[in-house]
Amino acid sequence: DTVRGILVAANPFPVGPPLTASVQLTNDGALALTNASLELSLLNATSLAVESFATATVSLAPGASSSVPVTLATSSVPEGQKLLVARLAGKTLDKRLLLAIRNTDVDPPVILVSGVAEGEFANHDVTPVVTVQDQSAFTTNFLLDGFPFTSGDVVSAEGPHTLSLSATDVSNNSS
Repeated sequence: DTVRGILVAANPFPVGPPLTASVQLTNDGALALTNASLELSLLNATSLAVESFATATVSLAPGASSSVPVTLATSSVPEGQKLLVARLAGKTLDKRLLLAIRNTDVDPPVILVSGVAEGEFANHDVTPVVTVQDQSAFTTNFLLDGFPFTSGDVVSAEGPHTLSLSATDVSNNSS
């Protein structure tokens, strides 16, 4: 009874893409928490039927805090009121009432590049600037010649280069 947890999740959340929730754990006790099972259950708020379930294994030193992300599948979850429950080693830590809504984001992120053109031959340094636009949150992966690249980095090495860009939004639309 010495570990507290606060559950954080998007509300409302779209049905279809995975729902990533996090549990902020704090160990107020004198003993370490070792390989304990953190369980998240997404329940129908009316019938309390389990509609999605995920687990994570956690360890936490005495006096320590940690945010633990857990991803739940929502592809077969119907729209409506849900109850998200976080349990640690069989003890309920926190509950959140959430609303599952129809996924309306079907457009992939738009990737814009300035400072360089496809097929360009330059006899000077170039500075590619990459901008990504989308109606929802997204992740990006930018590579220059197979290595991580940050928008705005100067490219000064001579020779051919390949700039590979990708972006995926929370609805799993990719470009």
